[in-house]
Amino acid sequence: MASALLARTEFPIYTIRALDENHFLVAGGGGSSKTGVPNAFEIYAVKWDEGNIKSSSLSYHDTGSQAVMNSAICSDGRNHKLAVGLDDDCQVFSIRYKVVAAKEDTKKESSTNDVRQRRTKQTDNKEEPVKNGPQKMVNFDIEKISKFQNSAKVSDHFQKVVKFSPDGNLLYTGSDNGILRCWMHQESKKIFEVSAHSSDIDDLAVSPSGKWVVTVSKDNLGIVWNAKTGKKHTKLNWPCKTKEQYRFRCCEFGCVEGNKNKYNLYTLNIPSRRAIKPIPCYIAKWDGTEFSAKIKKTGTEVLSALSVSDDGDYLGVGSISGSISVYISFSLQRLYHVQESHRIFITGVEFLPVSKSMRAVTGAHDFQLLSISPDHIVQIHKPHTGYYVRMETGLVIIVFGTILILAALVLLLDQLGLIS
Repeated sequence: MASALLARTEFPIYTIRALDENHFLVAGGGGSSKTGVPNAFEIYAVKWDEGNIKSSSLSYHDTGSQAVMNSAICSDGRNHKLAVGLDDDCQVFSIRYKVVAAKEDTKKESSTNDVRQRRTKQTDNKEEPVKNGPQKMVNFDIEKISKFQNSAKVSDHFQKVVKFSPDGNLLYTGSDNGILRCWMHQESKKIFEVSAHSSDIDDLAVSPSGKWVVTVSKDNLGIVWNAKTGKKHTKLNWPCKTKEQYRFRCCEFGCVEGNKNKYNLYTLNIPSRRAIKPIPCYIAKWDGTEFSAKIKKTGTEVLSALSVSDDGDYLGVGSISGSISVYISFSLQRLYHVQESHRIFITGVEFLPVSKSMRAVTGAHDFQLLSISPDHIVQIHKPHTGYYVRMETGLVIIVFGTILILAALVLLLDQLGLIS
């Protein structure tokens, strides 16, 4: 198994989103305290070169005195919409691809779109020579398209989570006071508001069908809502009968076998209280129709972050001790684990999409998981090539062994005269 440093930022990182298989965005900051730590989001490019991975910073957007604590991305395949939480405000940006000359000084554009475009800085600090004239590179135009405040009045409350509907027309926000809101973000128009929980909404998820929105909270509840009306549909009933109480920490929908019309809900469940004796945490898979659950213990490390791969095959999990794991969604079996990969708690994990063309470049890696932490570091995690060699060898042994057993059985039956 392998993990590697991919990028190092100037600010503590609290959220990460993949734009496509070659680009990702990180965001965070030092907040309103005047410590010199910036508040920003930054876009990076990922490049594979002879089996080695490099990253380069392409675009950097300063968010002033407010740190970005949560984000969501919606894509139409060509361009993206980014929603970010800045205290109690939600801002939506348009992120559009553009092609520029590799040596172009794009800082000239900062006065028009409030974005500082950086020259490519690679993690290996090597400049590649320009061959056959000027080279082209992908960059991004970033433009703020809407902004709204969750609370009607100025308050100390803040947005904790934001998600787009599958078509990108609606935004769902969850706040520290337990309120779920749905917005038509182009018009900054509120569709509905629900007092969903008695405490912080830690996470929310929108089903691929756009039918359901799920909220989880520190009040130990997970609730399924009608995504169009805000009407309560059902409560997630935790099936584990133990003396300890558990609460939902994270939630995320994932399609089944690449089918967007069939999906499961996945949750991370952690003890409601700290105990002297370590208490196990759980990962749960909920049927997307009946919302019945299958659960599995993950160990005693307290879980803090969850991501589901685009094809629904893998679950990425981070913990407060800095560890990273990947699970197979079908069986909830752990496939990959790095103990204390980051120095402090994990604030986000995100799978890069993997296409057939990218798999040819990356050496057939089934997943590429990015992880972040307030330690300013982005890491990438992928299975060792040896994992696939061992897996393929194991399959060959199983098939060959099965053939031998069947041949021996046929020979035995023939000797006994049972085969005419």
